[in-house]
Amino acid sequence: MLLALMVASSAARAQVLRSAVNPAAAQGIVACPSDIRLPQAGGASLATARAPSTLDAGLGLALPSFVRAEFTSLLSPLRMAAFPVDPDPNAAAAGIEALYAGRTATEEPSAVLGGAFAAPAQVLKVGDKEYRVHPNVNLYVNPSPRCNARCAFCIARSDVPIDRENNGKEYLRRFEASLKFLRKQGIDHTALVLGGEPTIDRKLPMILDLLKRYKVRDPVITTNGSYLKNWVREINDSTLAHINISRHHYLDAENRSIMGSKTAPTTKDLKEVLGRIDRRISIRLNANLIKGGIDSAEGVTRFLDWAIDLGVAHIAFSQLATLPEEGGLVAKSVVKYSSAHRVSIGPILDAIRRDQRFRRIKVASGSHYNYEVWTYKTSRGEATVVFKDIDMNKIDLDSSFIDDLIFHPNATLGGSWNPKERILLP
Repeated sequence: MLLALMVASSAARAQVLRSAVNPAAAQGIVACPSDIRLPQAGGASLATARAPSTLDAGLGLALPSFVRAEFTSLLSPLRMAAFPVDPDPNAAAAGIEALYAGRTATEEPSAVLGGAFAAPAQVLKVGDKEYRVHPNVNLYVNPSPRCNARCAFCIARSDVPIDRENNGKEYLRRFEASLKFLRKQGIDHTALVLGGEPTIDRKLPMILDLLKRYKVRDPVITTNGSYLKNWVREINDSTLAHINISRHHYLDAENRSIMGSKTAPTTKDLKEVLGRIDRRISIRLNANLIKGGIDSAEGVTRFLDWAIDLGVAHIAFSQLATLPEEGGLVAKSVVKYSSAHRVSIGPILDAIRRDQRFRRIKVASGSHYNYEVWTYKTSRGEATVVFKDIDMNKIDLDSSFIDDLIFHPNATLGGSWNPKERILLP
């Protein structure tokens, strides 16, 4: 398909690309909205992208400018673009046939739009304003910016002052009001409780109870794990689907040094508390790639072996985020540290592609992130591994579109990570 695009005339190339949005003519490209995850079928891996500029990274090769330009002219008006990453055209065709045969395993509801499978944006109205909302939007619940760790890369550290921090009944009252507001608007959303460190906040059990009472889909908590042991009963009684645990090195001393915390859990601590968590709740370890820490393919595999021995089968490695230097949304000290200690994810991916223990199963891009999903299999066991990078400069660029919902520490519901902008429910 790509070779045909490179050698065809301009008119022929345009016709080939137009077939991307025609299910009857699709031969390896299918249009879909940004961030929608497509099923894997016949060995085909389909990746999505909001902007054509992400095509190069997703395919792992440099596309000619005319390909990017024609994708822009044909698909950008729909905010759609998608492409196969499997070189086998028969496998790619099988993946598309599975889509149109209705044999989908998508994580979002599907609908037909312009001849392509799409999950349409949701609509949220605030007064006389109308926002389009991501079809699989997440509600981030931030009870407090306080944390027992001092990670130099933590993007929760901000130079934007919080007008007020609600720590008691008022926070919970406003949070429940926000859940009611979103339900009334018909907004389908997941939820992720984060911070700061949520396990040092006394509101945590009440937040979990509200998520349960309002039947919020797939709630998740992100924690450094220090005080999980204090909330095991409440967690097991909740509807939590996942627990994300921040862990940035397989060696306990190195991890505590990176996190700036003497209370960060040891391997023994983690094994003990995870053994008490209900097995229906999935555990994932989140590790940042940092110079001097996990900064190579060898470091990645050592971390994975340690995680498998711990009994964890889901691990995510993140390149330190590209952060906005102006505006104060992220503290300048964090921006400086992240820039100085960022490890490029590219060479690591190049190395694991040559490692037979790894198999890539998915590549995708969104408005501000790229990620790849792999499996890792050894005699120790098997794990699902995600590699991702985030560019926060690309967040909130479209003032009419909401990628994320945030319930801020000041007890306001917003459509922006800046607590002073795009306030939906004061």
